[in-house]
Amino acid sequence: MINQLPSILPYLIESSLCMLAFYLLYVLLYKKDTFFQLNRFYLLGTLSLSLVIPFITLTEEVISQIPESLIDPITTVSQTVILEQTNLSIWAIVAIIYLIGLIITLSKFGFQMIRLTKIISKGEVKVIDRYHVISTEGNYPTSSFFKYILWDNKTENFDDAEVSGIISHELVHIKQKHSIDNLFVELVKCFFWFNPIIYFYDNEIKIVHEFQADNKVVHQTKDLSEKEYENLLGKQLLNNAGYQLSNNFNMSNLKKRLIMISKPKTQKIALIKNILIVPIMMLTVVMAQESARAQITKEITPVVTKSVERNGEKVNIITVQGEYQGKDLQVQNPFHPSGIGWSISAVYVNDKKVDMTINVATFEIDLSRFKKGEAVKIELLAAPGSLPKIMNPQDIR
Repeated sequence: MINQLPSILPYLIESSLCMLAFYLLYVLLYKKDTFFQLNRFYLLGTLSLSLVIPFITLTEEVISQIPESLIDPITTVSQTVILEQTNLSIWAIVAIIYLIGLIITLSKFGFQMIRLTKIISKGEVKVIDRYHVISTEGNYPTSSFFKYILWDNKTENFDDAEVSGIISHELVHIKQKHSIDNLFVELVKCFFWFNPIIYFYDNEIKIVHEFQADNKVVHQTKDLSEKEYENLLGKQLLNNAGYQLSNNFNMSNLKKRLIMISKPKTQKIALIKNILIVPIMMLTVVMAQESARAQITKEITPVVTKSVERNGEKVNIITVQGEYQGKDLQVQNPFHPSGIGWSISAVYVNDKKVDMTINVATFEIDLSRFKKGEAVKIELLAAPGSLPKIMNPQDIR
């Protein structure tokens, strides 16, 4: 996992950029509309698309980033092209941080599932219209999860009309299969825990769920009048806070819900905005692709190793070539395979041998005489069977 992180990083970057672009488009064009079902499909669809786009665009192998100019026409016995990743110790730290976050979020998700499953399996069950009402005994707020309505029978105190309104609200969540949405978003959050946009997606999807349920209860049932239902929202909000995996009647976005309940329906002419989705999606794909390619170029610099004969002896020539980025090169120099001396026997900069101290475990190649952006080629002559390493090849690209 740690060694593969540089190849995973462009995927995470590209997915995150797509999420950002699609979310901003939602906020600018769709968030205030009353097309709740369309908004729901947009949010879920673009989130799914953000996960898929990298697999569509990142089709080039990193090896294709090696310019042919790196391979000099030297008589060789054998030639091997090796892509060497930049400073594995840095990637190890990044990988460990990512994995810790992943483990924490997956553990939290697992604990929520276990708790919810226990409450459902142990609670008193009543069947209403093919759906199961579970008494939670104050251990879980009134909410819904798939075909189950979790009813907080210890803290709820409502009259018959209010109970009917709440049940109708939760039945909308069940019939619309909102729990599937929630599970999907929670899983994406686990893997993209570092990306703040996924949390905005999560909040918007949940509030759209509530808009859908509120709209159905107020406008398509006769359980409560609009004013009575608004009062019920405020009353219910005073009870326990909700949980991530279930749809909760008492979400904290009360003000938004109250505004949306009384808001006139968006005119259908507003649907013309949908024609903007296709070109914006295409632009997002192109921009994300270019960003990912730039990240690959930045983070992975080709290092070419060739085995050649010089003066009747085999040596490895390790070459890195590109534009000087303003930093000297750090080189890790192992022992000679014979156990006597060091692996690297000479250093060449732009085909000129450099007089410098190299009989040490690590040394620095001074490139300060070059201007930033100037072409530079570094060659290290090393003993076969050893593995010298340029620690920061990304600084020549």
